Amino acid sequence: MVGTVATLDDLCKELREVFENDRVNIEEVKALMESYKSNSKEWKKFAKFDQHR
Repeated sequence: MVGTVATLDDLCKELREVFENDRVNIEEVKALMESYKSNSKEWKKFAKFDQHR
């Protein structure tokens, strides 16, 4: 069973491991995604601000 994924980096690491295999367990992917609790501070580096939009 999948535990809680604490950070975005952990989620990426876990997903990379799952997708290394030729066969991917979709239920495992779903469980990983559902276990991640999003933190806006982790996503800030991906946000682009446009004051004209």
